[in-house]
Amino acid sequence: MIAIAKVFGTSLDQDDFNLTASVLSEKWVYKIGTSPLNGPTEICNSYGENMIAGRKNWMNWNGL
Repeated sequence: MIAIAKVFGTSLDQDDFNLTASVLSEKWVYKIGTSPLNGPTEICNSYGENMIAGRKNWMNWNGL
C-alpha cells in the first residue's frame, strides 16, 4: 500500500496521469466534498482539470 501511495503522489506531482491511473483499482473511490470520484478515470480527470485551472490562475496572477 505504501508503494502505491508513493507512485500516486509522485505521478500526480509530475502530471503523469496515465501512471497514476495504472496504480488505482477500478473500484477505488476518492471521497472529496459531497460527490465521490469513482475509479481511476474520474480521479485522474479531476486532478487534471484542477492542474490546468491552477496553472491558468498562476499565469494570470503573474501576468503571463
